[in-house]
Amino acid sequence: MQSLRERVEEVVAGLDIAEWMGRWRHMQGGTDRERLIRQLVAILPNERSPRVLDLCCGPGDVGRAVRARFPEAQVDHVDRDEFFLALCRAVNQREGLTHRVVRGDLWTSAWRAECPGPYDAALLANALHWFNDRRLLEILGEVRESLAPGGMFAFLEPASPIADLAAPHAAWLAAELPGASDQFNRDWADFWQRLDEAMGYEYYENVVAGLPPGEEFGAEDGLHVTKFVDLLREAGFREVDILARDAFSVVIAALR
Repeated sequence: MQSLRERVEEVVAGLDIAEWMGRWRHMQGGTDRERLIRQLVAILPNERSPRVLDLCCGPGDVGRAVRARFPEAQVDHVDRDEFFLALCRAVNQREGLTHRVVRGDLWTSAWRAECPGPYDAALLANALHWFNDRRLLEILGEVRESLAPGGMFAFLEPASPIADLAAPHAAWLAAELPGASDQFNRDWADFWQRLDEAMGYEYYENVVAGLPPGEEFGAEDGLHVTKFVDLLREAGFREVDILARDAFSVVIAALR
């Protein structure tokens, strides 16, 4: 019987990689997301060969953006999902990159064994909002411990306002960009439906949405910006700054 990784590798080998990467990037925000990823990379310390951790890497766009700026960078990609790891490996191979690509599940602290560090920087795009507050605080502490002294953790996340401002903000956004939320939901559903079809079963429900016993998802897009800042400080980061924010996304950086 095939393992999940073997099945995923078989499926990915038959995919049009460029088409799937385009579909993923469009669903994640297209050119706006690409611009924010470039900003994440732009604030990295100007070292010749930084060691960088691409956390919850998906298909690896953040880590490859690091390598584009620093050709001698050492990049480790880590994610819990075998499909995205296989896609990341396929794109890296196509581009002649030798990054480490490892499976690590941030729902437990065991991921640290695969990525012991120390890293000059850890970067992440659109993943922290999936975790509940308890586990998120633990993750931030684990990331901090994986960094070298003075190392940086920078991430891109949905830019939710505090609870008292959420309703008027959502109303303004719906009037300013009518249909944007519905379009995202359609793109999201379409991506996973196509992947279910490629895998031959409900991959999202059976694999992606699965959690360790006793865990539950977090607030998703409802985790507001100031809560991220508070949790980073509670986790022991000495400096925290909001570098960019618009109606949809925020870029935050913190220093060990």
